[in-house]
Amino acid sequence: MNNEQEKLNNGDIEIDLREVYQELKKNVKLIAGVTCAFAAAAAVYSFAIAKPVYQYDRLIKLPINQGSWQVNTCVELLKNDTGKNNSLASVTQLKDSYILKLTFSGGDATVVKETADKYLPKAVNLVNGVLVDKQKADFENETVKSIKNNVSYITSKIVENSFTSNDTNESLKYLVKRIDESTKNKIFLKAEPVVDEQSTAVQVGPNRKRNIGLATVLGLFLSCGYVVGRYLFRKS
Repeated sequence: MNNEQEKLNNGDIEIDLREVYQELKKNVKLIAGVTCAFAAAAAVYSFAIAKPVYQYDRLIKLPINQGSWQVNTCVELLKNDTGKNNSLASVTQLKDSYILKLTFSGGDATVVKETADKYLPKAVNLVNGVLVDKQKADFENETVKSIKNNVSYITSKIVENSFTSNDTNESLKYLVKRIDESTKNKIFLKAEPVVDEQSTAVQVGPNRKRNIGLATVLGLFLSCGYVVGRYLFRKS
């Protein structure tokens, strides 16, 4: 009994699928018409209504061997600055490199490029503020450590009576001279803009192929859903 009922159920399902297929086939003109209407609407929107979007990239080269903390801090600093510059769409680090990519976007190619070129020096200064501050802090720590070591050495010699007052003065003068020379000759590595090889902003939107493709799929899905829904409603 169960086997017969199961076979009957399977037969019903097969018949239902055939009927659904026939219903779709019978309404193929309706489905094609709705699908084409959606595709046409998307084409009109993409070509005639939607405003173009242009994109322009500028690059900043960081000094090599920067730690992840410095790089991430620079990226976050520039991202936080996007509120002051709405055309700055994104800031990313190029993979396996010490280069930051600043992507600018907007509806006018000339304005986007001019904004990017104007903002780049400010971005470089912001980045260098992070990098140089970190290098200065490291340098000052090393200098302080060196001073402490030298002072400890001089103090120990004084305690041992190995240094006369003249020796102490000469040692302190030498220490001050070393500090002055190291400070004067210290070079802090800085970020710099990459030479721009991109002459104009590139149009990246609207994505006409994607818009038309999605509209076509949506029109096909809705029209088929309408036909099947009407069939099921009639059967019920």
